[in-house]
Order: sequence, then C-alpha cells, then structure tokens
Amino acid sequence: MKINKYCTRNNEVNYELKKQLDVITNEIKKIFKKKIVSIILAGSFGRGEGSVLIVNNSIKPINDFDILVELKKKATNNEKNKLKKLKKELERENKYISIDICPITYSEMILEVRNKSISNYELKKSTLVLFGKSKIKEKIINFGPEDIDLTSGTKLMINRAAGVLVAEKIIKNKQNIDSKLKLFIKYQIIKLILALGDSKLLINKKYSYKYSKKLKELKNIEKNKLFLNMYSDSFKFKMEPTLNFSRVDLEKEIKIVKKLFKKYFLQFEKKRLKKELNIKTWQKEFLNIRPGKFSFIYFLKNLIDYGPMNLEIKYYFIRKKTLLLSTLPSLFLDDPEIDYSLSSKILKSKKNLENLKDNYIRNWHGDLLEL
Repeated sequence: MKINKYCTRNNEVNYELKKQLDVITNEIKKIFKKKIVSIILAGSFGRGEGSVLIVNNSIKPINDFDILVELKKKATNNEKNKLKKLKKELERENKYISIDICPITYSEMILEVRNKSISNYELKKSTLVLFGKSKIKEKIINFGPEDIDLTSGTKLMINRAAGVLVAEKIIKNKQNIDSKLKLFIKYQIIKLILALGDSKLLINKKYSYKYSKKLKELKNIEKNKLFLNMYSDSFKFKMEPTLNFSRVDLEKEIKIVKKLFKKYFLQFEKKRLKKELNIKTWQKEFLNIRPGKFSFIYFLKNLIDYGPMNLEIKYYFIRKKTLLLSTLPSLFLDDPEIDYSLSSKILKSKKNLENLKDNYIRNWHGDLLEL
C-alpha cells in the first residue's frame, strides 16, 4: 500500500501519521456529515515536510496539523463548538501538536481565490486532499513564484516576529520551562529565520513551497554565511527536531534573530516600497497607506486571518488604528525607534505601548502564557 509522505522520515513514521490523520478526518466527518465537500491538509505536513519528534520510540508530530474543511453551507455554532471540543481532546492526547481546523465555504473564499498570496500559492501547489474533491483548490488561479504579491512577505515576517515576542515573554516570565514550551520557543525562532529567508526569495522571485528547494535557491542569492548557516540549521531542525538544547541556547538565539529581523525586514521593505527607510519612517509609511494604492484595512484583515487570532482581537486591532502592528518591528530593538507622535490620540506613553503589547501576546498564545 502506497503511503503519503507527510514528513521526510521513514515509512513507519509516515504510516503512524496517516493513522492519526485518519482519526481526525473521521471525527470531522461525524461533525459535518453530508455538508463536507473536501478535507484538505495544508502546511508542512500537507507538503511532506512536517516536524516529527521521536521520544522513546514514540512518534510525536510537533508542527501544526493545518486542516481546511470545505463545506457546502456555513458551519453552525453547534458544529463549531463540537470542533473546539475535538481539537482539545486531540491535543490532550499529544501535548506537542497543535491542530488548526478551519471550516469554510466556497462563497466565503470567492473573493480570495484570485489573490496572488503565499497562502493561495501553497494551497494550490502543496496541499493534500484527505477526503472529497476541493472546489476551492480548483478555483484558485494559477500563478508562479514571480507573481506572488510582495505584501505577503511583509505579513509573513510580522506574523513570525509576533511569535518571537511571545517566546521572549515566556523566557522572561517563567522560571521552569517544560519540553512543550521549549519546543514552542525554538519553533518561533526557527519560523522567523525561515520567514526572513523566504523574504529574500520572494523579492528575487525565487520562492518555493519546498524548504529543500528554498535552501538551494537561497545559497545562490544570500552572501551572509552566518544567516545561510542559521537557515540551513533551522531547516534541518524542522525536518528532524530534538530536545537537545537549553534555555541559555534559546536566550542567545532570540537575541541574534531580533538583530537579523531588523536587517532583513528593512531590506525587504526598501525593495518592496522602492524607497529608503528606517524603522521609524517605515512606521509612518505603514500608518499612512492610502486606499487605492494599498488599503491598510485589507492588509490588516489578511494579516490577522493569516495568524492564529480570534474575532475579539481582530476588532481590537481595528479599533486601535493599526498602532501595535506599526510598532511591532520596533519592539524587537533594545532601544525602540517608535514615533509616538504618529498615534498620540491612541497611545501617549511607552507604558501604554507595553500594555498593548501584552494584550497582543495574551491573545496570540494565551494558552501558553500566564501573564
């Protein structure tokens, strides 16, 4: 029997992953029954590059299972509640895995299928249909890496940077960090490093959905050997993770990646916007974007949809007029370069900014933090 490749490890590991995904698929079918059009596995497991930890011969997937459930009609509140319960039960059985199950109809996606975003590119090229036949996947327009909207790179880097802010908060606030939190912190660092590499590939029109190909292309573009080594190490760790690292290692890596973020984020934005920038002038550019040229609200909506945020935080951000997102790159710096005058009506002090930052983190991964 042919086994799909969910990760780069051997057939035994992939067979175990198939059994776990079969259980999830069957449970989803029980909830939505005849409403289901298709069930799609996206993300790293969908493209055959999932992260799997081997602990005492036990197979533990530690990256997200990103599952899109395509429905004929919108999910009811009762169905959504059953889905939440299922997610909790499955995650309780495996403390290292996070399961994101997103129910959606084609009518909800009808405006999105023409977007030339990273997410649509990967949904079209590198996902696995676990059940049914996807209408959404068929309707997404065909486009190549040279056509991807560069704002996808901005969104990706800010999304990953937010994860590192969460990781840094955990390091500062918690004396004892268990293996689950260690891996969570490590993965936020790795995701940002990989996103910075992705930004180089995007701006050079060499993006790929496969990390092995990304690494090969990046070696032809990037001259910084330190960064290339970090990207290569991140790729290797993602394919075959371990627990062989300490809290001190994580603290050092966070400091390094914060410096790298400032450098590569600005490099990308200078080329995307075609103008000279520093962190402070980027903030001004970000806050003053005009509809027509590039609608910020549209940017915000997609950014928030891109990350694991709920409806409450979505409204919270819109109400705060984009302030936190505009200052997020600055928060990576030891001496933040924030222009408070740009948003004085909303925020008048650094203390208030930190409070907003904490709220952001709490909503991002409140289940992992005790703030």
